[in-house]
Amino acid sequence: MQADVIDVRVDGRPRVRKVYSEAYKRRVVALTFEPGVSVSQVAQRHGINTNLLFSWRRQPGNAPSRTSSAPPPALLPVAVSVTNTDAKQTRPQADTKQAYIEVEMGSARMRLHGGVDMQTVAALMRMLERSR
Repeated sequence: MQADVIDVRVDGRPRVRKVYSEAYKRRVVALTFEPGVSVSQVAQRHGINTNLLFSWRRQPGNAPSRTSSAPPPALLPVAVSVTNTDAKQTRPQADTKQAYIEVEMGSARMRLHGGVDMQTVAALMRMLERSR
């Protein structure tokens, strides 16, 4: 019978690492899938690093098989209806008369009032950058 945990030592030096049997890994991983149990709790109980236990969970063959009698989740039918006959939806426009953008670069300051497109802002910022 193979041991679940084997301390690997090299040349009488302190333990380098532990080697875990596949059966032991599967048993511990199965515990993490029980309802109400956290992976870190299981890791602490078994003296295993939580990250190691997460990597075991990702390995093929360690995930528990689906043994529950519950049916798999089903997709529900969805009906989509169009109530607006306009092809183009219009968003309400914000009042841009009161809005402004203020940009400071060094000692230069730029304040833009109203609706301004991004190309204009980018061009003005490049001009401010060159003037520094």
